[in-house]
Amino acid sequence: MNDNINAGALDTEAKDIALAAIAEEREYNADGQQLLHEACDGHAWVIYNYKAQQLCYNCCTDWGEDYLEECGMTEWNSLQEHTCAVAYATLLTAATEHYNTLKEDMDAAQEANQ
Repeated sequence: MNDNINAGALDTEAKDIALAAIAEEREYNADGQQLLHEACDGHAWVIYNYKAQQLCYNCCTDWGEDYLEECGMTEWNSLQEHTCAVAYATLLTAATEHYNTLKEDMDAAQEANQ
């Protein structure tokens, strides 16, 4: 995990989370989407305020903010609570995007080999 959180680090971390979810999904027949939620929810960039702030300051959080709005999460008790929620949603949406793309690519490759 990179100490400098920026768009490139976010993309790399999200892809790593997606790959881990796919691997666990295939090996244990687990729910990949649930694995993404769990990995993002317990991620250091989400649970530590400084890391969450760094992610929010250095990365585009539009997808994360849209996700929270769609979930009806629009009011916060503190800046820290808001920052951690945005960091979680941003990491989750990035990981989900990678997950969906990787699954499509793997499924297409598997179909081509049949």
